[in-house]
Amino acid sequence: MLGKGLLKGMGITFKHTFEKKDLVVQYPEQMPRLQERYRGSLGFRFEKCIACGMCTRTCPNRVLSMETAQVEGSKKKKLLSYTIDLQYCMFCNLCIEACPANALYFSHDFELSKYNRSDIAVVYHRPPEMDGEGGDK
Repeated sequence: MLGKGLLKGMGITFKHTFEKKDLVVQYPEQMPRLQERYRGSLGFRFEKCIACGMCTRTCPNRVLSMETAQVEGSKKKKLLSYTIDLQYCMFCNLCIEACPANALYFSHDFELSKYNRSDIAVVYHRPPEMDGEGGDK
């Protein structure tokens, strides 16, 4: 029969026509359910960063930048500030894959709009409690 596939498809469509599904999310009052792997906003854990610079070298758009200082009496560096300029981020995940210390992550925060363009860049400064005993990594 020539229209057998068409009739089967129309039957499936007709069966699902009268089902009640709540597909619409009332956004400001109810947050949407996001998948676990959703790439929202790029986040940073200052205490985990080892200041290797792998993330800044792998970023194709130069979204990430860091300011480091040499630890006195050592070859190690300590991180002073870390900047993420989200207006140029492609959410490609290359920086997260390159980070050996898992200091970068994607959060589920998708509300990234700002009034001023300069507010889009997120700057993380070194917490004062890290400068104490054993805080130099």
